[in-house]
Amino acid sequence: MDIRGALAERDKYFELFLRVTRATGLLMPFLLIAYGVAVILGIATGSPVYDLTFSLIIFTALLVLGVTQFILKPSTPLSVGVFIGLYHVVATLFLIFCSGFTSPISFCWVILVLITEIFYGKFAALLSLTMIAATSLLLYVLEPIETTLQNLSYPLYLLIIIATSVVVWMLRSVQVVEHQDLKRSQLQEQFQRGQLTALINSLNAAILSTSATGTVRVYNAALLSLVDTNKALSGKNINSVLNLYDSQGEPVSLIELSRKSNKIIERDDLVHRFSDGETIRLNISCSPIRGKFKSGTKRHEGYIFILRDITTAKSLEEERDEFISVVSHELRTPITISEGSLSNLQLLLERGNDPKTLTSAVRDAHEQIIYLASMVNDLSTLSRAERSVADDPEAVNVRELIEELYHRYHDKAAEKGLSLDVDLSHRLGSVFVNRLYLEEILQNFITNAIKYTPAGSVTIAAHPHGQSIEFSVKDNGIGISKSDQKRIFEKFYRSEDYRTRETSGTGLGLYVVRKLADKLGATIKLESRLNHGSRFSFTIKKHPDTASIANNLDETANSTVHLT
Repeated sequence: MDIRGALAERDKYFELFLRVTRATGLLMPFLLIAYGVAVILGIATGSPVYDLTFSLIIFTALLVLGVTQFILKPSTPLSVGVFIGLYHVVATLFLIFCSGFTSPISFCWVILVLITEIFYGKFAALLSLTMIAATSLLLYVLEPIETTLQNLSYPLYLLIIIATSVVVWMLRSVQVVEHQDLKRSQLQEQFQRGQLTALINSLNAAILSTSATGTVRVYNAALLSLVDTNKALSGKNINSVLNLYDSQGEPVSLIELSRKSNKIIERDDLVHRFSDGETIRLNISCSPIRGKFKSGTKRHEGYIFILRDITTAKSLEEERDEFISVVSHELRTPITISEGSLSNLQLLLERGNDPKTLTSAVRDAHEQIIYLASMVNDLSTLSRAERSVADDPEAVNVRELIEELYHRYHDKAAEKGLSLDVDLSHRLGSVFVNRLYLEEILQNFITNAIKYTPAGSVTIAAHPHGQSIEFSVKDNGIGISKSDQKRIFEKFYRSEDYRTRETSGTGLGLYVVRKLADKLGATIKLESRLNHGSRFSFTIKKHPDTASIANNLDETANSTVHLT
């Protein structure tokens, strides 16, 4: 059977129809029984074939049917159809053996027609009307002959029942059309809402929409990630979702902040604090949702918030500002000294002084220019590392690199009376890294060792360490205190030790070394005691093509070069 109506749609109105039908099915038997009692008492006219015994049986059937359907709560097409069919049968028997057709109770059939049409459609409603017409015809035939011609109420009653059913039917059709339009609108709204949800979930920025009182309505996945939760936020107040503080540490109510302005507001000075005390910096943009004009004022229906985590950006901005400030300060001194020395040199030349007296001014200017060149070199190396410029790896022969560095800095060490040693294991092979970065790290360690070692030796070493090679530079110089060891890799940090201050330095060298080591995947290890020297070391994995060869060699045989 082609089922139509509410049983076919099974939408949210289905349960409502069932409840109303069950209530009607429980109340109507009492109405019919009340009329039947009136017929028994002679108050109302009855059927031409009225029978008391049949009437009492029908009363009982009505009560059992009404109570049973109310308790069982039928909801399937079959069960609902069975009860509607039974109501039709019992109602027909009630009209034949109790009330007759020409009684006001006949109009209750319209209710049966309406319920049938609601649950099973127009065809079933036509069958219901056909059944009442057949019942009226049967009673019309059974009416005594002497009153048949006079009693025109049968067709009149039937016409009224059919007309009423048709009118109700038409009104029901209008209601069905409106319901279908509403359903289409709801489906379209759901589709649009789904599109909107998909759109905002595809955005990296956290989106949050609230009511005028701050109740969360819509949000996206980025917001859940931002506030680090997987719980549903709908229905919660925004102040319980975002725990905001301003730059002074005072709590901020975002909804109160939004109410104070009729325009779009944007703040980047607010901090969200998590339950564990961790904080993030937020950029928050708020746009009010305009409402209707009431009493000459604008009312906001709600607010849309766009939130971005700017913690990293702010940290970089502050680090950049600090960097510029420190660099400006560090550059000012050598530039001033150079400028003063060159000015004095120019003045002395103009006066025709003995060239020997100009040596000091030239030397000071030259030292400061060397210092500036060193700083520029460090900054350039740092910039290349952070921008990943020219950081392609290559196979670097360890022995060749160490020997090259030895020859490059041997004369500089000899000028200070230092012994520059090289300590290498046999057949070290190669490492696959950026040569420029590796060389820069070792150069920094060697120059620092020579600079801060008044007398003694500096040793450059490389030895196998498992599947890696350990590089190290060791000296017996002034050493580094424990307090300085904690900060020595910070940008522009220089020890307060007077012996360190006696030598020039930018404070960038070891900071650059740490950055380059990170690029190479290495960790710098520092071992030092004050007045006993220092040892800087790090390990790098061997080149795959040489690792297996090196493992088969005797790694205990060392070749030490000792030159002064």
